[in-house]
Amino acid sequence: MERQIETLKLEISYFSVVFSFEEIKDDNKLVHLYTGIPSAELFKKLVCLVEKFEINYYYNWGVGKVKKVDQLLMTLMKLRRNDPQLELAHRFRCSRTTVQNIIITWIHVLHEILVKGFLGQIPSRLKNQGCMPDSFVFFTNCRITLDCTEIKCAIPKNMLQRNLTYSYYKHNNTFKGLVGVAPNGVVTFLSELFAGSV
Repeated sequence: MERQIETLKLEISYFSVVFSFEEIKDDNKLVHLYTGIPSAELFKKLVCLVEKFEINYYYNWGVGKVKKVDQLLMTLMKLRRNDPQLELAHRFRCSRTTVQNIIITWIHVLHEILVKGFLGQIPSRLKNQGCMPDSFVFFTNCRITLDCTEIKCAIPKNMLQRNLTYSYYKHNNTFKGLVGVAPNGVVTFLSELFAGSV
């Protein structure tokens, strides 16, 4: 009986541990694994940047149970690893609805801050020349490199949508978008997404 009680206590302590940034903050490899951000220091700077803005949650109710640093971690884990919402809910000890509210909200927040805030315009030639890599020594007038990319999507149930999103090039249902990258590697342009058959 005593052994069963000890086993149950261990299980309870295991399931009561909430996954958080605190667990991985001292290991840059883990930070990169979960978020795609190369270091904990850079992750902390992103948190400081985001904390300056007011966050209006998608479902119109705030999330007090999960700290903002962990909300960002959760969102980046979803974007980086595509962890299922149920798994994220289990790791962060919250409901699936809370996970949805956090992820939808934070994707919009990151888009507003990082894409609209920093990528407002294509940098000038003069600005690009200040950080031009050696491989562009013969292309001093280059301001942007354009590339079309395709992203796989779920197969729509509607036959018309399925036909519109099917890409014969990728042999999958996709969305296409145009990406512009400055010579120093900074993404400076993102188009809207179009159906894969376009």
